[in-house]
Amino acid sequence: MKKTIIILIFITFVINSFSQTERNRATLRGWFETGDKPTQSQFQDLIESMYNFQDDGALSTILKTSDTTTLLVTITQLNDSLAVFQPDIDSLEDVKFIDFDTTQSSLDYQNGRLYFDYVRQNLVFYNNQTGSSWDIGREGRLLAVNNTGSQIDNGEVVYISGDSDGIRTIALANAKWDSTATATIGFATVNIANGDTGEVALWGEINDLNTTGCTTGEQIYLDTMDGGWRTTQLESPNWLVQLGNCGKVDNDSGSINASIEIRSKTQSVIGIFNGAILESHTITMLTDGSTVKLSLANDGDFLTLFFDATTYRFSVPDTIQLTAGNDVSPTRNWVYIPESTKALTVSTVGFPSDEQFIPIADILVQSAASAQTYGVYKVHAWTDHITDAVGQGHMSHINKWIRTQNATWLNGVEPTVTVGTNGGGKDTIKWSSTSGNALQLHEHAYPAQDLQNGNHAHVINDETTPYTVITDLGAITTDTEGNTLESNNTFYSLVAWGSISEDSVDCQLFVNKPSGSYSTETGVTNDANRYSIYTIPIEYRGTGFLIARINIRYQTSGSGTFTIIDTEDLRGLFPPVGAGSGTPSSSSIFYDNVFQVQNVTDNTKILEFDVSGVTTGTTRTLTVPDSSGIVALKEHTVQLIGDSAYIKNAQVDTLYNEIIYSDSSFNKSVYISENATIETDASRVKVDSNGDIIFESTSDGSTFIPLLILSKDE
Repeated sequence: MKKTIIILIFITFVINSFSQTERNRATLRGWFETGDKPTQSQFQDLIESMYNFQDDGALSTILKTSDTTTLLVTITQLNDSLAVFQPDIDSLEDVKFIDFDTTQSSLDYQNGRLYFDYVRQNLVFYNNQTGSSWDIGREGRLLAVNNTGSQIDNGEVVYISGDSDGIRTIALANAKWDSTATATIGFATVNIANGDTGEVALWGEINDLNTTGCTTGEQIYLDTMDGGWRTTQLESPNWLVQLGNCGKVDNDSGSINASIEIRSKTQSVIGIFNGAILESHTITMLTDGSTVKLSLANDGDFLTLFFDATTYRFSVPDTIQLTAGNDVSPTRNWVYIPESTKALTVSTVGFPSDEQFIPIADILVQSAASAQTYGVYKVHAWTDHITDAVGQGHMSHINKWIRTQNATWLNGVEPTVTVGTNGGGKDTIKWSSTSGNALQLHEHAYPAQDLQNGNHAHVINDETTPYTVITDLGAITTDTEGNTLESNNTFYSLVAWGSISEDSVDCQLFVNKPSGSYSTETGVTNDANRYSIYTIPIEYRGTGFLIARINIRYQTSGSGTFTIIDTEDLRGLFPPVGAGSGTPSSSSIFYDNVFQVQNVTDNTKILEFDVSGVTTGTTRTLTVPDSSGIVALKEHTVQLIGDSAYIKNAQVDTLYNEIIYSDSSFNKSVYISENATIETDASRVKVDSNGDIIFESTSDGSTFIPLLILSKDE
């Protein structure tokens, strides 16, 4: 295909004449020297020496472009002042370049001017945008129309708002709004008045801006101020639009390296990873008998840290020395990487609470010598990596842990247990429960159950046939040891629990047999022998939840008679960790026979509780006063009769230096002190309204006589 270059120029030169009367330029100049009067024939020769498009048509000539290359050019007149130069590119055999003057810089504006700028080292082109130059190869431009109703200033950030006769319309971008942020395209390169066209820099270096407030190389982002930019990332729900980097910093001749990247408005979500490490990593304890150190490493030479939704590279392996204790009083070491230093750090106080940090380990260190021989007492590695060695994500690890915990009851699943008579035959035990909800990881619905109307239960720990299907709780006739539960006046318990599933049709009801029985109601209620089995098999960890313990009495009369003593609510309680029988754990309810308090240094010193003296069906509340002190026993208390206080069975060794009576504000007290006078007399100690101790004789045979008489301590 023939290639043609068209160049428009003003004809301001004379082309040699190819007429029949040919004169060279030297001859013609000689005729027109100062004072000469050229003749008609000389003017005729001048005219004939010039080329005339009307008479001679197009002109073809050979131009020499180099020592070895020529270019065939055809010249055709367009009008009285313009001509077209049409170089025949096919006639060029070896043209490889065009040379520009490389000594010029910042030439004056002229529409259509193209030159090489030796400072910027690129071609510069001027178009009809006065005051704006296009650095060819260093920036991309778009011609657009401002129809906002106001001027768009040079350097403001704009977005495409529409189209006007094939030319894009623009307006000021703002990170707050989806419609403007997601259509951001670049920076205005000149002041664009309303209704005018102007150029937008899409990418590359933009000059002659006010860039005070940023530093060279710093990232800049779209702001929530119309057309503005900022140097810090916005939080969600604002859009994160990266505009490029700050170049030259100046209030008039600054520059920005534009590179528009519309990222997201969920950037703050990544903050969930703050305080985590991207890669899988390991910690190793090192000790030489004198020091104990921790080494942090992975398979590579760096770890990626997350702080403020940004990643940082951390070189590994890295080692830090720990603080050793002694063999009977080890020292706890918290190892972490704080955001402020991004360096491995150790503390004997705890992890920081005033800045972001990456926990590495919680270590209990005894003496270095012991650690070298036996290893440190405790190494709790907090390997909070976002992905493990095979790429499994941290969120998956969290989900796995949650799903290996027991399911959590939320609501409903309220049981009803009743006895059904069977026309002279053995009674039945009916079970029904309402629908409800429980959590695995997500919330799921548990359907209503009715064993007499199409539902069933599995006796999961049947000693002969595990998972035996029943529709009558009375069908359970033996315990897990094979012993009968149908002897007269046998008291035993069954534990019911459910298994929750995403689809309600996959939910199940299970019943645990007891491991033994009692001969009294008190025995089965207290379950001192721990016969009730609350355990949910490990295979159901994550789906199983407790519902109820049913205490039952069986009598042989009437071919088998059941009595439901109690249906104890277990919803919201958690089964024991180990296998076998036991008591369900709860954050607020404990049986008095399993709750003990031991002394911290001597675990043979034990405090137990006994609430058997409380009336059945009654809740007693013990209120602790707003004061520290020693709990007094009833043998050493003050008995109040009217306004008189009487000491019962007081003992000097236990009451020495102790308050034995006080009003509500502790302003008036009777107490034993170093100066107290103690004697026996048939009198009662009385504290009057002034707080003074007085003596009151009595002969009424009160059980509080004889008493210790306390003299007021002055």
